[in-house]
Amino acid sequence: MQCKPSYEELESEILLLEKKLSARKNIEKIIRDSEIRFRQLYENAPLACLSLDEQGNFLEVNETWLCMSGYEKDEVIGKNFGDFLAPEQRVCFTENFLRFRAAGEISGQEFTMLTKNGESIPLVFKGKIGKDEKGNFCQAHCILYTDSPQKQTEKENRRQSGGPGRNPEHCEQLKELKCLFSISRLIDRPEAAPENVFPKITEIIRSGWLYPHDTCVRILCDQSEFRSVNYRKTPWRQTGDIIVYDRKIGMVEVSYLKEYPKKAEGPFLQEERILIDTIANRLGIHIQRKKAEKDLKESRERLSLALEAADDGIWDWNLLTDEVCFSPRCFTMLGYETDEAGAGFQTWEKLLHPEDRDIFLKRMKKHISGREQKWESEFRLRNKKGKWQWIMSRGRVMERDEAGLPLRMLGTHRDISLRKEQEEMQQIAHYELEDRIARRTIDLVKVNRSLLSEIRVRRQAEKRLSENEHYLNSILDTMQAGVLIIDEESRIICDVNRYACRMIGLKKEEIIGRVCFRFLCTSKECECPVRDTDTVVENAERILLTAGGRHIPVLKSVSRIQREHQHFLVESFIDISELKALLKEQEMDIHTARNILHLNNGDIPPLRHISDSYRLLCRVIALPCHKEGGDHFFLYTRQTECTPDKSVFSLKDQSGHNVGCLLRSILTDMLHLEILKKNPDASVPETLSMLNDRIVRDAFFGRSDFVTAIIGEIRHENLMMEYMLCGHSHFLLVREGNIFEIPEKNSEKAKNMPVGALDGIAFASDHLQLCCGDILLLYTDGLSEDLLRLKNLETADIVRQILTDEPEIPLGEMLPKILREVSAQIGKKIDPSGINLTGDDITLFGLEIENCSDYAQEIWQPEDLSGLQVCIDRFYQKQEKEWERRGFENPCRLRLVLAESAVNAWKHGNGSDPRRKITVRYRYKDNFLLEIEDEGQGFDPEKIPNPAYGPCILKTHGRGLMMSRCHADCISFNSQGSCISAVFDKKEKINTSRE
Repeated sequence: MQCKPSYEELESEILLLEKKLSARKNIEKIIRDSEIRFRQLYENAPLACLSLDEQGNFLEVNETWLCMSGYEKDEVIGKNFGDFLAPEQRVCFTENFLRFRAAGEISGQEFTMLTKNGESIPLVFKGKIGKDEKGNFCQAHCILYTDSPQKQTEKENRRQSGGPGRNPEHCEQLKELKCLFSISRLIDRPEAAPENVFPKITEIIRSGWLYPHDTCVRILCDQSEFRSVNYRKTPWRQTGDIIVYDRKIGMVEVSYLKEYPKKAEGPFLQEERILIDTIANRLGIHIQRKKAEKDLKESRERLSLALEAADDGIWDWNLLTDEVCFSPRCFTMLGYETDEAGAGFQTWEKLLHPEDRDIFLKRMKKHISGREQKWESEFRLRNKKGKWQWIMSRGRVMERDEAGLPLRMLGTHRDISLRKEQEEMQQIAHYELEDRIARRTIDLVKVNRSLLSEIRVRRQAEKRLSENEHYLNSILDTMQAGVLIIDEESRIICDVNRYACRMIGLKKEEIIGRVCFRFLCTSKECECPVRDTDTVVENAERILLTAGGRHIPVLKSVSRIQREHQHFLVESFIDISELKALLKEQEMDIHTARNILHLNNGDIPPLRHISDSYRLLCRVIALPCHKEGGDHFFLYTRQTECTPDKSVFSLKDQSGHNVGCLLRSILTDMLHLEILKKNPDASVPETLSMLNDRIVRDAFFGRSDFVTAIIGEIRHENLMMEYMLCGHSHFLLVREGNIFEIPEKNSEKAKNMPVGALDGIAFASDHLQLCCGDILLLYTDGLSEDLLRLKNLETADIVRQILTDEPEIPLGEMLPKILREVSAQIGKKIDPSGINLTGDDITLFGLEIENCSDYAQEIWQPEDLSGLQVCIDRFYQKQEKEWERRGFENPCRLRLVLAESAVNAWKHGNGSDPRRKITVRYRYKDNFLLEIEDEGQGFDPEKIPNPAYGPCILKTHGRGLMMSRCHADCISFNSQGSCISAVFDKKEKINTSRE
C-alpha cells in the first residue's frame, strides 16, 4: 500500500522545484539579453525592415524605414502598407500581397513610396512569410531596397571583383541579420531539439560569412558532432564556445576552404567574431533552456505523483498575468470536471466563501509582501452541489524579480471537510452540555428555596419547644427528629435524643462529650457558622456524618436557650433524603409544564411595531404564590389578507392553586391560540364562544373549574380596541395623567361569565378608541382583593397617587412601584424580584401606545468601513454617559449591538455602497430603543433562525446578528427586513417570566 507523503517531503519537492525555477529564471534572463541584442541589430540595420499581418497592416517597423519615410512609429502601426504608396499602385499592392501570401515569399517587386512630406521614393519589395509549427500564418517579414534588382546585382558583382561601388558594410550586416534571424526562428520552435536543428544550423551559418561558397561549419555539443556537407579541416578557422550552466560543453567552428586576404582576425572580419560568439551564445541558451525544461518537467511529474499519493491538488499562480494553473485534483475534490470551473485567480475568488474572503486576502498579501515565509490558510469553497467545503491551502512564492517583487507562487489544496464536521459536532455537543448544566443549576436553586421554606417552619417549631424546658425533656426521646443540646461556648454536646443516636449510629454516652462539628457541621474547629451571639436561629441544609461513614442530607435548625446563666444551642435535624427526591421530581414536572406553557404562548417582546406610526410597549410582572401558578397570558398578532393586522392580548386566571392549574392553563391558551389562527376574521366574542364550547365539550375542566379572563384586540390601522371581561371586574386606562376604569362602575358592558363554567354562553364585547400615549393596566384579582378588603382601596387609587407624585413615570418603572405600594398597604411581602406572600397569584400586565416619531435621529454616509467605525465611536461616546445617568447597566452591550448592526447595514444592506445612507434613530424611556435602517433590498426576517441557539452558532444566517440577539433584550426587523430595532432594559430584577 502506497503511503501518503508527509508535508516535509512535499516541501522538499517544492524546494527542488524552486531551484529549477531559479535556473530557468537565469536562462530567461540570458534569452532576454540575447533578444535585446537581436532587437538592436534589427533597429540599427541599414536596410528598411518591417513586419505585416495577414491583411498587409504594419505590425513592426525599424528606425531605417521611419527615417526614410519621415513618419513616427505610432503613425504607421496598424495601418495598411498600401496607404503609403502612390495612389495608382495601391490596388496593385493588394493583388501582389495576396499572391505573396499564397507563394510564401516575394522578391524584386517594385513600388513607389510617398514620404510624409510628399516626396516619391522608388523601392524594391522583398519578403518571406513566417509560419508557426502547424503551418499557420504568423507574419510577413519584408525588406525594402531603394535600388532596382539589376543595380543590386551589378553592385554585388563589383563587390566580388573589388570594383567600384562596393558597400560591404550594408551587405554584411544584411547577411548577419538574416543568418541570426533564421537561426532564432529555427531554435525557438517547441520541437527544436539539438539533434534535429543543429544540422540545419550548420548550413545557415555558412550564409552569414564573407565568402559563403568557401565556408564550412562544424558544431560540437556533448560528444555529438554536426557538420556542413562541405566540411573539412583547414588552417583558416575561428571558433565560439558553447557555454551551459557556466561550463563549456562544445563549440561552433567556422572554416574557410582556401586562403583569403587577412582581416581583423585572420581572414575573418571583426563582425564575424561577434556573429560566431552570438550564435554560440544562442545555441548555449537553447541547450540550457531545453535541459531546464526537461528538469522542470521531471520535477513537476515527481511532485504531481507525490501530491496524487497525498490526495492533494496543486496550483501554480503567475502573479504577473494573474493566471492560475490548477491540477485536476483541485477541481475533482469539489465535484467539478477539470475544465468545468475555469482558470485564473478569479475562479478561486468566485468559489470562495464571502466570510472567509477578508482573512484569506489579508494572509495572502502578508506572504506575498515577504512578511511571512510561508502561506497557510483554511477557507470554504463552493462545490458543484452548491454546498461549502472546507479546504486547507499551503503555498510559497517561488520566484521574484530583481527588485524582490513576486512573479510566481506554488501551493497545494487539501480537503479538510471531514475534520471540520467533527469539530462542529464537538462544539454543538459542548453547547448542549452547557445548556443541560444550566437547567440543572436552576432546578437545584428552586429545590433550595423550597427547603429553606421547610427550614423556616422547623425553626418556628423548635423555638416554641425551647420555651418550655420540661416539655422539651419529655418529648426528646419520642420525637422523630434528631436533637443535640450543645454548650454554646465550648461546642461540646451535652445531651442527645434517641432519634439522633439512631441516625448517627452511636450510643448516647458515645456522643455526649464530643464536639458538635464532628457530626452535623462541615466547618473546621473554631469556624462554626453560628458565631455571632446576636444570632437567634440558623437554618441550613447540612450533611449528617454517621459512625458508619454514611452521608445523610438533613435540615438543621439551631435555637439558643438559657439555663442557670449558661447558654446552650439546641440543634434539631431531620432526614430529608426522601423529601429531596420527591421535591426534585415534582419540581422537574412543574418546570416541564411551565416550559410547555412558555413554548406555546411565546415570549412577549418589550416593544412591537404595530404600524408606521405607532409602537406597542409591553411590560408584564408575574408573581405566583406557589410554584404552579394559575395566571397565564399572551400577546398574539393576527394577520389576514382581507382585514388589517390586530394585536390580541389575553390575561387569564385559573381557579385554584394546585398543579392542575398549570395544566389547564396550557390547554386553555393552546386552544385559544389555535382558534385565533384557524379563524383569523372571527370577532372577540366569537373567538371566546368557540373557546368556551371547546373547553366544556372536552370535559377537561372539573365541575368547579373555570377561567376568568380579560381579552382585547387592537386594530393596527386605527387603534380601535374591542375588549371583553369574563369574570373580571375592570381594567385601567391611563390617558394624559387621568385614570379611567374600563368598563365604568355599575356598567355591564362587555362583562361576561367565566370561561368553562357553562356550555353555549353568548359572549358580548365593547369598543374603546385608543390614542397615542394611552396606557392599559390589566391585573388579576390577587392584586386588588386584599387591598380592597383590608384598606378599602382600589388599585386605581394606588396608580393615581403614583402619577400624582411622578407624572412622567415610565411604564416599566410604574409596574414595580404599584406592587411595592400595594405590599406596603396590605402588610404582606410582594417584591417584583419574585416574592409573593399574599396567598394568591398576582400578574400585572401593562400596554402603552407609543409614537414612532418620538426619537432622535442621525444620518450616516461613510465612505468605507473605517469611516463607519468613526461614526460608531462618536455615537457611542455621546450615549455612554447618558446611559449611566439614566440607570442603564453595562454600556458595552450597546456598543456591541450598535457595531454589529451598523456593519450589517453597511455590508449586507447597502452592499458597501458609499452613496447609500444609514439612518440611526434612538429614544430613552424606561428602556432604550435603537433603530438602524439601511437603503438595501431587505430580506425576510421570519426565515432567519436564531443564531444564539447552540446548534446554530457555526452556521451562516446572513443577517442573523448573533451578538445583537445575545446582548439586547429584544431584536426585531420591519416587514421588509431593512430596519433593525434593538431594545435595552434597565435590568431591574423583576420577574417577567412565566414561572
